[in-house]
Amino acid sequence: MAARPLPANDVFRFHASVTDPNTVTLSWEITPGHFLYKDRIRVQLASQDDSVQLGNVRYPRPSLKHAKNKSPYPVYRQQLNIALPILAEAAGNAIVKIFYQGCADSGYCYPPQAQALTIAFNQDLAAKTITVAPIQAAPAVDTKPQASLTTSDLSTVENILSENIFFMALSFLVMGLFLAFTPCVLPMIPIISSVIVQDGDNITATRAFKLSLVYVLSMAITYSFAGVAITLVGSNIQTVLQTPAVLITSGVIFILLALAMFGYYDLNLPSSVLGRLATISRHQQGKGYLGVAVMGCLATLIVSPCVTPPLVGVLTYLAHRGDVLIGALALFMLGIGMGLPLIAIAVSGGKLLPKAGQWMNHVKTFFGLLLLLVAVSLFSRVIGENLTMVLVAIWLVITANYLGAWPLQGRTGFIPRLGQGLGFLALIYAIILVVGSATGHGTLSQPLRGLVSKASLSSEVRFKSVTQLAELEHVLSEAKREHKPVLVKYYADWCLSCKVMEETLFNQPTVKEALDTFVRIKVDVTANNKASQQLLKAYGVIAPPTFIFIDSKGEEHKSLTLVGEIDKARMLKQLEKVF
Repeated sequence: MAARPLPANDVFRFHASVTDPNTVTLSWEITPGHFLYKDRIRVQLASQDDSVQLGNVRYPRPSLKHAKNKSPYPVYRQQLNIALPILAEAAGNAIVKIFYQGCADSGYCYPPQAQALTIAFNQDLAAKTITVAPIQAAPAVDTKPQASLTTSDLSTVENILSENIFFMALSFLVMGLFLAFTPCVLPMIPIISSVIVQDGDNITATRAFKLSLVYVLSMAITYSFAGVAITLVGSNIQTVLQTPAVLITSGVIFILLALAMFGYYDLNLPSSVLGRLATISRHQQGKGYLGVAVMGCLATLIVSPCVTPPLVGVLTYLAHRGDVLIGALALFMLGIGMGLPLIAIAVSGGKLLPKAGQWMNHVKTFFGLLLLLVAVSLFSRVIGENLTMVLVAIWLVITANYLGAWPLQGRTGFIPRLGQGLGFLALIYAIILVVGSATGHGTLSQPLRGLVSKASLSSEVRFKSVTQLAELEHVLSEAKREHKPVLVKYYADWCLSCKVMEETLFNQPTVKEALDTFVRIKVDVTANNKASQQLLKAYGVIAPPTFIFIDSKGEEHKSLTLVGEIDKARMLKQLEKVF
């Protein structure tokens, strides 16, 4: 008989404590051999109470869990501590709900768990005491845990940017370099040139370097202040930013910003404001390093419209992150990246001055495509996998158009032909995604998986699905009356191992043949409601996947019970023992 799983509360020991007057620490002690899904931990207020606000929830760096036929997904093991900022505007109690779910490495998954925290605030609006009580949890929102770009791949990218400070800084530096090679660099060149020529013919390369460095550093510092401001604001509206309405609105904003990059319209400050800023900037010439620094600060406001869409995109990302240090560093590195070419131009005396041309528009187009991709990623958090695949396909078609996939004639030179080839590849993958979406079972990483599933449908073992105890008892009584053995399979959509075995075990011809004489019942406990709890108690099941074997006399063989992810050989061996 398989080892009986421990109860969820014993495996994931949860407790909460007051760390300071405005912070509550959520802690889990996780039994070895088990893990919590990062993407299934949710924190929310029990009611819409304007007098209580939750701050930005910062998660520690997770590890990656690998599964058969699935992309790796982020999990937590051993110990997990999360700081939850909470602010109250009046004394009293606030109720916060904590949702989480975990599984065992051996394959079985526990139902989603939920705890209610009652936090008491005194007259000084400081959190003092906490009462923890378990509540009935709802099913996990994501029933395909981290199996596609909309979950795993994007989460992995966000984890890299969030946890690897060096990589994050380098990413924003490179982004700034790209922004520098757009038409927006042109208005800044006369400004930096005027800074250099103010010293006359006696200007040296060292002097030019120092002046331009002060200019660029002041630009970068100005950007970093913007990063700090937006992340401070973002940390107070973090929970609002995750709602479907705001995610969709943000996606639409990114589309509008992309259209600006494609040249459909311009974003700029009013001409009167720009003129006043330019006048102030001219008055700072000849005032030494301080004057140069002031000019650098003003330059960040005079920069032409092509910087605005990417900058707004970056600020929106930082608002979602809610990390002040990340915000300051990211915008500082962005400013440094934009300024490095200016330093090179200043030191070279203008010899490295880039010539305006069509290549600058290509850089703008590149940023426009990135902004559209960000919009798709925001929409993917609200819509389903199939619609996400369609949106990515549309993005690929737009990308193919700008890469020059058509017309077929007139392409000469290596670069144009390379772009055309990449455009054709984008079109082919777009078609594959649309076909995969039509099957209803594809993913971004495996778009045609649905076709394979349909092709093997004839060899798939069919189960009678039940969701009520009365249904289970009725099917069992019929099987006993007909003197047929029974295989009872406990299943849930939020159980990753259950879904893996659907694809790898129960479509095997030998397994189907062995089960031909069995009555096959799938006890679906996805809902995780009162009916699901009754079904679990019927055979003392803790978590799916669990397999119960009943002989033709209606007697359960407890010694044959299997728990967790099972391979074909072990399933066949257990089935033989039933007779």
